[in-house]
Amino acid sequence: MLAVACGSLGVSAATWWISQREGASVYWIVASLSALLFGLRAMSEARPWDKGDDGEWRAVRGLRELSDDYSAIRNWMAPNGKGDVDLIVTGPHGVLVCEIKNYGASYACEGDEWVNVKENGYRKRMKSPSRQLKSNVKNVAAFLRRNGHEVPVQGVLVLRPKCDVKLVAPTVPVVEWNRLEEYVRALPAASGPFDPAVFLPPEGDPGSSTHAA
Repeated sequence: MLAVACGSLGVSAATWWISQREGASVYWIVASLSALLFGLRAMSEARPWDKGDDGEWRAVRGLRELSDDYSAIRNWMAPNGKGDVDLIVTGPHGVLVCEIKNYGASYACEGDEWVNVKENGYRKRMKSPSRQLKSNVKNVAAFLRRNGHEVPVQGVLVLRPKCDVKLVAPTVPVVEWNRLEEYVRALPAASGPFDPAVFLPPEGDPGSSTHAA
């Protein structure tokens, strides 16, 4: 079964910090934890990336039928801090970098230029997900080379099914997340095996976890 590695919020670290305060009373610890959880709840209700996070999980779940030859790493951050990669899929093909967008409005793309098309026809320029993807592919490839891995690194932009987007000469592959598994299986095989452990944090790092999709 496909294995998935992902980051965690780090609440346990905050709890440890609170419990280690000199002379901390039980009441102070409980009150602090309550305030922390209240704040996290407010953030989760208001944060603009909720939809994106849901899209990432939907994309990962779409890969669950892949064999043990494949692995997926969510929210990978390069050690130099350049870019947060939504999803990396490793397997016989090498490395696939996925930029996932849970777009729910109307959009248009021409090359690397993307716009949000309003109901009145106004076209508002937006950050280009294709440029973002290509930057992430470049960063991942550079990271692998620095660690002695010469493997193919490709990229794909993953959108929600039936997303209202008009594509004209896109510069990157675009696929709906319910077709991602099919896309991954169709990728040509790389020249040799690749160990995805290079993407994982050091053993014992509390900021990550691995589980089946």
